[in-house]
Amino acid sequence: MKYDPQIHRRRSVRLPGYDYSQPGAYSVTICTHNRELSLQTDQVKEAVRSVWLGLPARFPRVVLDEFVIMPNHVHGIIILAPTAACGGAASGGRGKQRPYTVRRRYSVGRRLGRASMSPRIS
Repeated sequence: MKYDPQIHRRRSVRLPGYDYSQPGAYSVTICTHNRELSLQTDQVKEAVRSVWLGLPARFPRVVLDEFVIMPNHVHGIIILAPTAACGGAASGGRGKQRPYTVRRRYSVGRRLGRASMSPRIS
């Protein structure tokens, strides 16, 4: 179904006037075209994983945190480091040291069975 603002009434969750290029942790959701279940095969999952993990090589300020591949979308947390804090560090992946630490506080929702995170940069 095509998006119709009269029917769907989507609201933006973006803060008006906020500069999203500022350093910080950002939750990102990427959906497939028409929400098709095209991310289910191991080959496609590996391609998505490879692109996700390659982001820091393309964007030096990016530090990756957790991500998950679902059948029709990807959730992830991308941290934009301050330019000076990068110091050439490409990613927070295994075997590499982050230019700063990310501390997480988890709270598990009993009804939905989901964990919510609030990363803090220090």
